Amino acid sequence: MTIATYAPPLRGFVCVGGQDVTVESEEFEDGEYALRMDYSTPPGTLFAAIHLARPGALAGMGAIRFHARTNRPVTLIVSLEEKRGPGDENKSSYYATVPLEPSEDWEMVTIPISIFTLGDDAFDTNDHLDMDVVNTVMIGDATAAFEDTEVINSLWLRGLVAVE
Repeated sequence: MTIATYAPPLRGFVCVGGQDVTVESEEFEDGEYALRMDYSTPPGTLFAAIHLARPGALAGMGAIRFHARTNRPVTLIVSLEEKRGPGDENKSSYYATVPLEPSEDWEMVTIPISIFTLGDDAFDTNDHLDMDVVNTVMIGDATAAFEDTEVINSLWLRGLVAVE
């Protein structure tokens, strides 16, 4: 199930956090597109791209997969948010982190649903990640938050999908 291709025009996601942010779609020789995000984040904060998912679109999926590359070592944070109805009391966020080293090559990142954990500040009525009610997929750079340092970086994402 494709979540984002990053082909122009860019749509279906929003970037949050960070300063001096530029976002663009880059086409590669194979005809595929990537999202390039240049940003800085002050200590204690994060920068992220939040992707919208159609209700029920991720039902039955067992992992989130994408390709990424970066200019500096970062800790990616990936969040899946369930939404069971109106109001914040019906939202639950599950997280996973992934270290990413700088490289000119793409790194394929596959995160099984089983390693996502409920956020410390979240509540879920059944304490279980239910992919059929996931409505957002966030991929962010949490390095500045985790290491309490300023981060200036370029991060590329490519081919964001959910797989069985």
